[in-house]
Amino acid sequence: MYSLELENLTKKYGDVLAVDSVNFSCKQGEFIALLGPSGCGKSSTMRMIAGLEEISGGEIRFNGKRMNELEPRDRNVALAFESYALYSPLTVYENLELPLRGKIEKNEIKKKIIEMAERFELTELLYRKPRNLSGGQSQRVSLARAIIREPDILLLDEPLSHLDQRLRSIIRARIRNTHDNLKNTTTIYVTHDQDEAVALADRIIVMNDKNFQQIGTVEELWDKPTNMFVGGFLGDPSMNFFEISAKNGELHFPNGSKLKLEINKNNNRDVVIGVRPDWFIVNQTNQKKPHISGEIKVIEFQGDQNILTVNTELGILKLITDTEKDFLNGSKIGLNFNPKKVSLFDIQSKKAISL
Repeated sequence: MYSLELENLTKKYGDVLAVDSVNFSCKQGEFIALLGPSGCGKSSTMRMIAGLEEISGGEIRFNGKRMNELEPRDRNVALAFESYALYSPLTVYENLELPLRGKIEKNEIKKKIIEMAERFELTELLYRKPRNLSGGQSQRVSLARAIIREPDILLLDEPLSHLDQRLRSIIRARIRNTHDNLKNTTTIYVTHDQDEAVALADRIIVMNDKNFQQIGTVEELWDKPTNMFVGGFLGDPSMNFFEISAKNGELHFPNGSKLKLEINKNNNRDVVIGVRPDWFIVNQTNQKKPHISGEIKVIEFQGDQNILTVNTELGILKLITDTEKDFLNGSKIGLNFNPKKVSLFDIQSKKAISL
C-alpha cells in the first residue's frame, strides 16, 4: 500500500490556477524531493498535503485513507518552514518539547531533545529564545522540531535556505541520516536547489508551470528527461540543445557527417537534440571527421574538471572535460557523440522522442 497518494490534486486562488491536477504516489519510508523553480506550485502542493490549504479538486490519501477533510492536527504530518514559525515566548528546549508533551514520559522527552540538539548542533542554544537566534539557528530549530515527533509524513520546505555552505552540507547529510533512522516516515523535501534534491532523494519530482513534469530517480531524469524543461533544468551547466535533421534513422549534421540512431526511419523531420556537457566526445579536428567543429572561447577550471565554452556552427555549446586534457583558448576541436548518450525532442511539443 502507498503511504501517500495524490490524485488529480488541484489548487485555485480565486481564478488563478496554482496547481493543475497533479498525480503521484509513494511508499512508506521514501525520501521524495519536490524540485522546481519559484512560483511553479511546490509550496501550494505541500500545504495541501499538510492541510494548511483547502483543496480545490482531487484527493489526498494517507495509507489509503482520504485526508481532504481532516484538520492538520489529525494528519500526523510535521512541517519545517523556510520562515521557521517558532514560538517566540518559548526557549529552544520548550519549542522542541512542545510536540512531545503528553505523548511520552518526561525523561524520554529530555533524552530525545538532547539527542536532536546534538544532531542539529543546537546544544548550546537550548535555553535561548528565538529572538536571540540567527536565521540559520532558527531554521535548524524548526527542522529539529518537525523531526522530533517522528511523524508519518515529514514535509520540509526549503529547510536549508538560511544556512551557510558549510552547515548546509553537514545538516543535509544529517537530514538523510535521520530519515533513514526513522524508517517508517515518508519525507517530502521541497526545494529549488537541484544539488539538495540529487544528494538527498530516492526519487525526484520535477515541477513546472503548476504540474509535475517527471518523477523518477536521478539517473532516470538525467539520462531520459521526458521533455526539454527537465533536460534543461537539471545540471550545471545544463543540457545543450540544438536543431538537427533526422532522416532514415540518422541525424544529419551541417558538415555532412551522420550519426545513426535506433529511431523510426520513416520519421524524417527536424528535431531538437539534447546533449549534456559531459556526453560529448572531444577530438582534435584532424584526428577524425567530427559531427561538429568548434573553437574554444572560455576555459573554466573547476578542480578535477574544466568547463569549456565552445563556439560551433550550431551555436555556443558547453562541455565538461577532465583536467588531464590540455586545452587552450582558441583551440580548434571536434565534437562527436555516443549514440546512447543523446536525447531527442519534438520541436513543437518539446517532449522526448523515444529512441
